[in-house]
Amino acid sequence: MVDSSSPDLNTDNANASNSYSAKFDIQKVNVSATGMLKEAEDLIAIEEPLEIIVEVEGGSTLSIGITMRTPGHDEDLVAGFLLTEGIIKQYDDIRAISFTGPVTSNYGLQNKICVKIRSDKPLDEKKFQRYFLTNSSCGICGKTAIDTIELLHKPVFEATLPSITSGTLFKLSETLKKQQVQFSQTGGQHAVGLYNGAGRLQCIREDIGRHNAMDKLIGKLASTGFKDFNTSLVCLSGRASFELIQKALMADIPFVAAVGAPSSLAVELAREHNMTLLGFLKNNSYNVYSGKQRLIEEL
Repeated sequence: MVDSSSPDLNTDNANASNSYSAKFDIQKVNVSATGMLKEAEDLIAIEEPLEIIVEVEGGSTLSIGITMRTPGHDEDLVAGFLLTEGIIKQYDDIRAISFTGPVTSNYGLQNKICVKIRSDKPLDEKKFQRYFLTNSSCGICGKTAIDTIELLHKPVFEATLPSITSGTLFKLSETLKKQQVQFSQTGGQHAVGLYNGAGRLQCIREDIGRHNAMDKLIGKLASTGFKDFNTSLVCLSGRASFELIQKALMADIPFVAAVGAPSSLAVELAREHNMTLLGFLKNNSYNVYSGKQRLIEEL
């Protein structure tokens, strides 16, 4: 079991944050204060492109697209992405991950990364076109999207695991917020935290893209040999979109709790796979959209 005190998991979230915010000179306006306009300095979350290149061992090489991310934990991001999109089946399919290309002049970053993988199939360029080019208005119907996930992976979950009390759930968002080091500095990052059934935080990742935060989390845990995804739950700092539910399913996570609202397609996907999905999680209430059997009634 990966322990939340491990320096590789939670504490390196703090270590990564300081390098990936930028200072900007701004003007602050406060109509209720004396001196309505004043000069100030603000920390802004860095958003930079990352091009992911996949090379099949002994085969083809393909750039599968560019994602906008907060730099830091990029290797975890790539590993998680390959796993949650079904490009690889297990972390051991990765042979090597390395940065390539020039260092950028603005923040001194490398924004191109190459991952060598083991695969018995050639890369299909058309298969990857949707990964970075689609959004909530892409026009793919719900049924088609759900069927596509089932073709990649159909998880089988224990009916009542993890079993969680409301008291435990109410503490998740507070615990997550306390660990959001990057958000506390910039206000610009989403967070995803993975917890065990007792509500203990196992790992947290932040990113300007909520899907990137999920991939960084899954990629990091997979790289450590973590085996308890199917008895864990994730807490999202924002809304629960279809893409986040998809990624949780691909990692065999049966329980998602979100501080914000779910989308209609997220609810449909969760119900299709007997996943527990909660929304609007606060310190004394939440909505249950799917999988209420994993909730322990408290008198």
